[in-house]
Amino acid sequence: MKHIKDYVAKIETILEAKSNKKTKGSGLLASTKSVQSKETTDLDIVANFVQGIRTAKEEMKNGSK
Repeated sequence: MKHIKDYVAKIETILEAKSNKKTKGSGLLASTKSVQSKETTDLDIVANFVQGIRTAKEEMKNGSK
């Protein structure tokens, strides 16, 4: 069970880091291009799926499509 908690914690950390990158620049000269890592790990793929599921859940709760 501890391994699952560690895995979930790693996914939460990745998602938090991604959300912090989006809100970092907010000026006229702020960069709008997101920097992608060259290697995509399995953990990144799982984090993207989790983010997609959470977004879909919020859309369902709010009644928008």
